[in-house]
Amino acid sequence: MLKKLALIAATALTLSPPAAAAQSAAWSYAGKTGVGAAYAPYGPGHDRSSVWFSIAKGQLTEVMYGDIHQAQIQGLRVLLRAADGELIDLSGQDGVVSYLDVDAKGRPLAPAYRLVTQDPAGRAVIEQRIFTDPERNSLFLRVIVHAGAKAVTPLVALDPRIGSTALDNQAEASRRLLRAHRDGTYLTLAAGRAFAAASADLAAAALKLTPSTKARGEVRLMAELPKVAAGGVLVRDFALGFGDSAEASAKTARASLRDGYGLTLARFEGRGNYVGW
Repeated sequence: MLKKLALIAATALTLSPPAAAAQSAAWSYAGKTGVGAAYAPYGPGHDRSSVWFSIAKGQLTEVMYGDIHQAQIQGLRVLLRAADGELIDLSGQDGVVSYLDVDAKGRPLAPAYRLVTQDPAGRAVIEQRIFTDPERNSLFLRVIVHAGAKAVTPLVALDPRIGSTALDNQAEASRRLLRAHRDGTYLTLAAGRAFAAASADLAAAALKLTPSTKARGEVRLMAELPKVAAGGVLVRDFALGFGDSAEASAKTARASLRDGYGLTLARFEGRGNYVGW
């Protein structure tokens, strides 16, 4: 089943409509190291998630919603700002990918992933745990940052591509959430706690927080998390929710966060009485 999922996802990403591909900016690295989606029974009375995702190198890359060929983001990166102000971007590094759910022989039981990247200079380690919510149109992301000998400040950079295109995406940012929409499709990135700061700007701008909180075109959303003290650890949960309105996408993301990491993962993996992988 997992091999079939990987083949379907890879095919869908390759066969995106030529018009959209021609209009959009460059996509993420094509050498995917993981793909995932929730398992759910089909038919009346069954809620199911229409969200698929991919991983490449050290980051979450395209996330699809609605139809498997409709990418809604180019990628989401977890960045770090060092004590001297230098921006540390490990998303192009080959991360260590493993599965959260394996059998006694180490074989994967569900496409829920752990992605770990480490700064070569020893300044920090970033761990990301990625899966979807089987009961909602949302993706769940847990970020764990381990600081080295000096403090670091984590940041999240989200590049929307609503409907598989960079054209005319509208973005808004606040300390509560990051949001983008186009042609009646909305996405909201919400966190378990308020962001320290947030911005919405054009993707052509420098990769940093700006004073802008609204943008239209090829956009980038960014949020700053609390500083992690030297030798410290920061854990933050995020949900990327989708819907046909701003309210629906935000409600979906917040519902996943309210259920929390443990319950959402249990449903995804099919532990206990849950129907999952």
